[in-house]
Parts: sequence; C-alpha cells; structure tokens
Amino acid sequence: MVRKRLRWKPDNQQFFSAFQSGFRAARSTTDHLVCLDTDICNALVAKHHLLAVSLDIEKAYEMVCRSRVVKLLADQQISGPMLSFVRNLLQDRLLRVRLHDAISDPVKMENGLPQGSVLSVLLFLVAINEATAIVDRPVYVFADDITLTCSGNDPELTSSLMQQALDALQTWTTTSGFPISESKTEAIVFLENA
Repeated sequence: MVRKRLRWKPDNQQFFSAFQSGFRAARSTTDHLVCLDTDICNALVAKHHLLAVSLDIEKAYEMVCRSRVVKLLADQQISGPMLSFVRNLLQDRLLRVRLHDAISDPVKMENGLPQGSVLSVLLFLVAINEATAIVDRPVYVFADDITLTCSGNDPELTSSLMQQALDALQTWTTTSGFPISESKTEAIVFLENA
C-alpha cells in the first residue's frame, strides 16, 4: 500500500526519466537495448561513428545515501506522514550476521537501503534518476547500469564530448555517493563498414 501511494506522485509528475528502464512498470532491458540499437543505426545511416560507454555502479544498494533519498522525495513535494514513514524506515538501521549458532554484535548502517523491502527498489530509482539529467545527451539507465552514447563524424570531437559527459557523471558520483566500478566499465566504437 505504501509503495503504491509513494510511487503515484513521481510516476504522475514524470519525475522518472524516460531513459530509466529498470524496475518500472511496462519496461525492461529490451527498452534499454532498443534505444542503444536505434542510436547505433541512426549514426551509421548518417555515416557517423558512435561511441558508447557502459558503466556499472558499484554496490549500488549498499551505497545509497539515505538522507539524500529523503531530500529528493521532499523536493518532489512528498511530505507529511509519507515522508516520515520513509525517514523512519531508513534511519537507525542495524545489521547483524549469523553464522551457525553465533550472532555478531549489531553494527549501525550508515548508508544503504533495506534488502528485501518492497520500497527499496522505488527508493533506489529515486536516488539514481538524477544521473539521466547530468549531461545533455541520452543517458540510458537500467537499475545500476548506465550507458552513454555520442555520435559524429569527427572522432576527436566525439571523444571530447564523451569525456565531458563522463567528467560530469564522475562529479555526480562523488556528490551522490555512487562509485563507478572501473573493472565493469566498457567502451566501444561503432563504425560504418567502408
């Protein structure tokens, strides 16, 4: 019930980017792939090359800054009991580990969303949605995977524009608390067959 009510406002005010396909009704990985395929085809038809960079947010759920999520919800005019409910869900969370018959002492969690909570997916979408507005080109997001594309006929200019976009995203990752996994970062160039 809470998730349905909390989701109503962002969904009806187009808070979520059209480029965010993860964990959304009537959307899937196919949406993400179709957008990328369309970008590649459009570039090749225009006799351009296309540079695509795929990034993965490291330990995405564990790195969500909970106070930032509450602020982002408040910025969307979610307030009163609903915002209090979310704030209470996220604050003062303790973690314990059980191994056989031994249970560890509780440790206070500073960041992260509750694993298994029906609200965590929605709260994660709120936290990551901003990534789609950081740069002035399409940024396709599926859950914790981000893909940027840039096409043109001048490889140096395309590379420079892509680097600017990556720098902007790097700045965002620093302020949002979402580190990018360097080992899972991939870049590919699509060229027209001569």
